[in-house]
Amino acid sequence: TEGTVIHTIQNVSLSYVWEGIEGYTLEQDVTYDEDLILYGGTLDLNGHTLTVNGDFYGEFGTVHINGGKLIVNGDMNFAYRDWQTGEAVLERSMAELIMDKEEDYVEVAGDFYANLNARSLDDMTKGIFVLAGNVNIDGTVTSSRYNTVKETIWNGTSLHLNGTEPQTISGVSETIYIKPGDLIVENTSGLDVQLPVQVSGALQLPEELEYSFYSMQLDNLGSLT
Repeated sequence: TEGTVIHTIQNVSLSYVWEGIEGYTLEQDVTYDEDLILYGGTLDLNGHTLTVNGDFYGEFGTVHINGGKLIVNGDMNFAYRDWQTGEAVLERSMAELIMDKEEDYVEVAGDFYANLNARSLDDMTKGIFVLAGNVNIDGTVTSSRYNTVKETIWNGTSLHLNGTEPQTISGVSETIYIKPGDLIVENTSGLDVQLPVQVSGALQLPEELEYSFYSMQLDNLGSLT
């Protein structure tokens, strides 16, 4: 494996085993050849490329792309691991993903999962997010921590959908808005978007694509291609 191996910490206490990383700043490109679990702190890409050859789990803490690239060759889950069984608990997370620079880039070969009760939804304001799989947004819409303005994802970050099989974007409620800068669909196999979409930049749909949108709003009416 090229690059630096991210340190892994393991705690055994009471009746559970927990393992993961707690904060790390990249000083060079890194490849991680297993599932990567962020337990806390800030994972700062610092302008470098982090390649995860497995699934990514955000339990606590912050993933700051910070001018770098995150390549996940599995699923990207803002979710807990059950401390006793090691299984993913998809309805719980307290992690966030920050994309606040134009050069920020995330590419996910599998599915993307996040939930409204985490801090992971509305700090994706710039850069490009490329996804080959499906999207599922879980959580409690009526949570007092979030109003309707906060119930957004891809809040300015451009979303590119490049799957080779039909892709679905779904969520726990139709009050969750997908608000990408650009929405670029390269997938020609099918697209089912079950949440409202508001595109502030360009919308690109292949002519041969069979698609369905819950609703679509274009802030730039001349942007449809």
